[in-house]
Amino acid sequence: MAFLPYILNVVLAIAAFIGMVRYKKLTIPFKILAFSMVISLILSIASRIAAIEYKNNAPVSYLEEWSNYLFYALVYLFLFKNKRFKTF
Repeated sequence: MAFLPYILNVVLAIAAFIGMVRYKKLTIPFKILAFSMVISLILSIASRIAAIEYKNNAPVSYLEEWSNYLFYALVYLFLFKNKRFKTF
């Protein structure tokens, strides 16, 4: 089970890399998602380091959850400004 966080970090790194490479071509909600992948990757690595170094990763996990909430709220805000998505 120790390899699972590493797989998560690799997937986040790949998604963040693809998002940053295609950043100029993306719409605003997907730009926010690409940026959130970078922040999630950084906080996930920091959480793992805090767990090893300080035996407590609660403060970093707290920041990670708040940043996820903020980014997803922004994505839905920009998605539902579009009239087509509002009718859907």
